[in-house]
Amino acid sequence: MPSKPTILFIHVGVMDDARRITDELVQLIDIEHKDVAIVAHSYEGCCVRIIYLTAFLVPIGSSLLSPLGGLIPSCVLVDEQEMCIMTDPQSQIYDDLPEEEQVHWTKEMRKCPVSTQLAPISQAAYISHAVSYIYCALDNGLSYSMQKKMVADVSAKYGLSISTDVLQAGHSPYLSKTSEHLEAVETQLREAI
Repeated sequence: MPSKPTILFIHVGVMDDARRITDELVQLIDIEHKDVAIVAHSYEGCCVRIIYLTAFLVPIGSSLLSPLGGLIPSCVLVDEQEMCIMTDPQSQIYDDLPEEEQVHWTKEMRKCPVSTQLAPISQAAYISHAVSYIYCALDNGLSYSMQKKMVADVSAKYGLSISTDVLQAGHSPYLSKTSEHLEAVETQLREAI
């Protein structure tokens, strides 16, 4: 995605990521005629059914930092180039993995522009698509209570019925609880059929 650059520094925002996702969806759905399910993890995404996985879910006009009082949390470091990265991902988002895997996935992390955290969203796919949210009850990066609050707030604000499930997992269940994660996604997809 544009906000996860392989080069050191680039100014992009949420809408750049949304355009990139939209382009990919057009290719898959309209050109290749494939069925698509999107699992949005941690940072918001967008289709037939959107499944948020311990992800930021914020109202239009809010930024990803809005649920956190608009402040960058102390566990995120912002460098002089306005790029951010977690200070201790091993205890925040990989804590339920073996130490060797924590180290591996921490090395794979890339900085992202702080602008992606601060820019208010101007559109939200969850308003016009069926939505599910898979909570991760043991998440140290995005607390279970915060996940529940975001879902409740967005549901109430837009009158949405969001189907939910709960995994007893940390922030990255697709790594730590693969079978349970896939089962939860499949359950949510069956609801779309």
